[in-house]
Amino acid sequence: MLRAIDLVEAVASEFGATSGRPSSRALRLDLPLKLADGRVHPYRLLVEEDGTTLSVREEVPDRLPSFCPERHINQGGTFCLGFPAVDQLEVTDTETALRWLEIVWKFLKLQERAARLRRWPDDKVWAHGNAAQHQRIAQHAAAALSKDFSLKLESQRLRVERFGAKSERGPTIRAYVDGHHLFSVWERTGIAVRLKQRCFCGTSGKRTPKRLRACADHAKQASQLAVALHKWTQAEASFWKSFEGQPCCGSCNQCPFQR
Repeated sequence: MLRAIDLVEAVASEFGATSGRPSSRALRLDLPLKLADGRVHPYRLLVEEDGTTLSVREEVPDRLPSFCPERHINQGGTFCLGFPAVDQLEVTDTETALRWLEIVWKFLKLQERAARLRRWPDDKVWAHGNAAQHQRIAQHAAAALSKDFSLKLESQRLRVERFGAKSERGPTIRAYVDGHHLFSVWERTGIAVRLKQRCFCGTSGKRTPKRLRACADHAKQASQLAVALHKWTQAEASFWKSFEGQPCCGSCNQCPFQR
């Protein structure tokens, strides 16, 4: 039975790549990345195997930084290709090997755009580190409320703020859309503060929207959305703090390392 690294080597030519084997569990890929304007940028990649999962990096950092969380390059230079809890990107057959190489190909194309724009060009990407877990919950909750909420989350029009305790029930998390306060949630219990307020889903089809507590499970979903957004923000801050003191590669404007 072919191993993951063998499967990738077998289909590498589909992407114009040539390969070599530094060891039985490592694969060198010389991949010519052709851009829309006809230019070709050569990448020399090192692929390493861990069961059915593979890591990949530039063998020697050349076109890419050796480390840049903003550009989804881990310490050690390996590429962050996705969120493992959602997609392990396992390579088990020819189809998954082709899919894995396509993801690497698209990742490198985004890197070329990032170098030119000096920012990560794809908004549809997983948050850093553990923040991705909370991002996933927020996405599911927003989708359960309405398609419009999903779009607002995707376009970063939703935000939350934590307000300290002003009552015995403790702090609240307030959710805003385009700067306008929409609803609040008790932090300790994760329950909406005003269950009698009109639901803001916009999907009831009635002239007068239902009360939040009576509109499907939208009270629950709204609460999960607010809490997840708050935890997402906290986790992102913790992620960047964990690299405090690390030098910035200087390839992106507005990188948190520069603050």
